[in-house]
Amino acid sequence: MAISTIPFLINLFLSVRNGKDAGDNPWNALTPEWLTSSPPPVENWEGEAPLVEEPYGYGKEISEQK
Repeated sequence: MAISTIPFLINLFLSVRNGKDAGDNPWNALTPEWLTSSPPPVENWEGEAPLVEEPYGYGKEISEQK
């Protein structure tokens, strides 16, 4: 088990050193936790929370789900 952690640790250190930021919504998910910015503001959204009609429409734009 100790040997199997070596690739994990190598990947961890390389990702920390050379990895790029994922951004606010790297998977284009449509569920509420991904529709806010990262890090989220204190109240998450201005006004009301967005209405999510198709939460599993991965890859679709927000305007396409309506």
